Amino acid sequence: MNNTLRKNGWLGRYLANNNNVYGKKKQRLSGKLVGVILEDIYGDEVCVDPDFINTYLEMQGLDDKYYLTNGKTFNKDIVFDLTEWIPIVEEINEYQEGKTKKKRF
Repeated sequence: MNNTLRKNGWLGRYLANNNNVYGKKKQRLSGKLVGVILEDIYGDEVCVDPDFINTYLEMQGLDDKYYLTNGKTFNKDIVFDLTEWIPIVEEINEYQEGKTKKKRF
């Protein structure tokens, strides 16, 4: 059985996936879905644009897990990841200010 698994490549794929050899693949995330969720959370306090969405994902540490698309993607994990911790507007502004101060031209 071991030889058969090696010949058809199953063992190699198994080892690569379980040992994170090639890193984790980013999952697709609908930019529209994130925008709707953030509009529901923040209302009229902020302008939910692509920059705000990207900043929000960075603050949550989700920019390494997801990449934004125009398609429709939805699962329960995405909603949980986006709403597990919801920063207040002041925290987002502080994060953006800290990010811009690090860039020097």
